[in-house]
Amino acid sequence: MSQLKLIVCILTFLSLASFYECVPQPSKVDKFRKEFLILEEKLWNQILDHQDNLIRSDKQDNTAEVQLIREFEIFGDQLYKDFPEDISHGLETLESVWIWARTYSELRGIYALYESFRRFQKLQTAPGRVPSPKQAWIDITEAVLNDGKSSTAQAEDRITEFITKEKLFEECLK
Repeated sequence: MSQLKLIVCILTFLSLASFYECVPQPSKVDKFRKEFLILEEKLWNQILDHQDNLIRSDKQDNTAEVQLIREFEIFGDQLYKDFPEDISHGLETLESVWIWARTYSELRGIYALYESFRRFQKLQTAPGRVPSPKQAWIDITEAVLNDGKSSTAQAEDRITEFITKEKLFEECLK
């Protein structure tokens, strides 16, 4: 009977071991995505006044907004540390694919807007900073999200078109 238990135990162990190898491990990008979603929820819970759905803030100092920016700055610094290469790193073979060139151009546009946001972050969180007026916060948000020619939403729509209608992935595999 003990031999049977040993065999069952070994088979169970081998089954679990083979299953573990089949389950894909999360990539660095997956981990950052999950961390970002957790950070976003935490920040909303910290700064939102749930009674009237307004951002809690000292109106003279924008403290809630600055703290929010500081948290995103820390997260962005970690991204730069873990992903120091350009977005095209390792994709040099795709340079001859026309649709990839168009996609890369859109990605660079999004990245440029992100860099503008990073510069704005540094201005808001630097020691001895002078708080930006509310209009500056609105302007950076409008530029990133709603600009008629270069918003992230429009760039994402064009990238989606490249993937779905222009068959980006199929072209890259050729």
